[in-house]
Amino acid sequence: MIKIKNYLHQYRRNGKLFLFNSFSSFFTMSAFSILLGIFLKEKQYGEAFVGSIMSIQIVAMGIGSLPSAFMLNRWGNKKSLIVSLSLIAIGGVGQVATDSEIMIIIYSIVYGLGFGIQFTVEPLFLVENSSPVERMSLFSLNFVLKNIAMMIGNFSTGYISDYLKQYMSSVEAIKWILIGCSIIALSGIYAVARIEEYEIVQTKSSTNFFTGYKNMMSSPVILYILYNALIGLGAGMVVPFFSIYLKYALHVDDMVVGSILSFAQLGTVLGGMLIPILVLKLGKPKTVVLCQILSIPFLLSIAFPQGLALVAVSFFMRSSLMNMAQPVLQNLSMDLVQKESRSSLSSFLALSNNILRGAGVYLGGMMMERFTYNTPYYFTVAMYFIGTILFMIIFMKDQLWGLRKQLQKQG
Repeated sequence: MIKIKNYLHQYRRNGKLFLFNSFSSFFTMSAFSILLGIFLKEKQYGEAFVGSIMSIQIVAMGIGSLPSAFMLNRWGNKKSLIVSLSLIAIGGVGQVATDSEIMIIIYSIVYGLGFGIQFTVEPLFLVENSSPVERMSLFSLNFVLKNIAMMIGNFSTGYISDYLKQYMSSVEAIKWILIGCSIIALSGIYAVARIEEYEIVQTKSSTNFFTGYKNMMSSPVILYILYNALIGLGAGMVVPFFSIYLKYALHVDDMVVGSILSFAQLGTVLGGMLIPILVLKLGKPKTVVLCQILSIPFLLSIAFPQGLALVAVSFFMRSSLMNMAQPVLQNLSMDLVQKESRSSLSSFLALSNNILRGAGVYLGGMMMERFTYNTPYYFTVAMYFIGTILFMIIFMKDQLWGLRKQLQKQG
């Protein structure tokens, strides 16, 4: 924590205010990621409907990212973030305050649209409000704080849920927790309202919806979008179901579910702190490849549980390795295009990742209901492996070509 406090002094005011926004919104996300699925299951909805709601949320995040680029160029970061936080709060309250399936779906879309804007703004805002020297550490710190919020949210909501169940039903306890966390998201507006907005320069891409997307397209960008989509598809099959998997496949209490996921989030926080050191030693592309390849054995270990302790360790390692490279990926993606195309690329990456993640959630829910809770993990491993190969082709082509020639000589 001392290291984080020292880091904060070196950043611009806008960067610090955005960090507060990230913390509050991702605390809310953590509560919904762990409790919404359980809430719907407790209301006697099947895995397929739960998967559909999670899928709709994520698809809405992707769809929301498309107009976000246009919104950013016309309104700027500040207004876009205020709209984002308002939609998250409205959608969050609505999902648990209604008994109508149609209304749950509508509020899920609203909630997803809010986070879609948030994800599009994030990398662009961090690049624009940091110098090249501090950029990697700011991306890392933002990532660390988001995951601290997720860790605190996972840990606290599980315990609060079990405590409230002494005085009310499980459904009511989770309902009030999620309403409270939705209101917490609104606290980010206080920080966002104090952001100093730079003058918005109207460009051709900001007045024509499709021009920005057309200008950014190149072979490396297309391959990176495909890589991003494959990782989203694989993650969607398992990540949103972690709490359901632990509760209903391993038969543990909400408190234990929250503790394990909080423990896993701690791994992500620690990994985020280590990532600048790894980047200095290995470089950005090698760091990403190493983290993603090493995460695969632990993902398989979750699919073949050998006791609660080993599952907790596997969650810890998988979360640490697969997620700790996110700030590096955000930084690399913004370097693929010119400044005027960054908002378009950011929105398209959010679109491709979330649309495929949403499809993965739907497929994961179907597989869990028709086969076993373990089945989606095998497909996720395949997606991660193929995606990592694509990433190497984009960013490590020269090293791979050199290795190939070396092997040919030895042969």
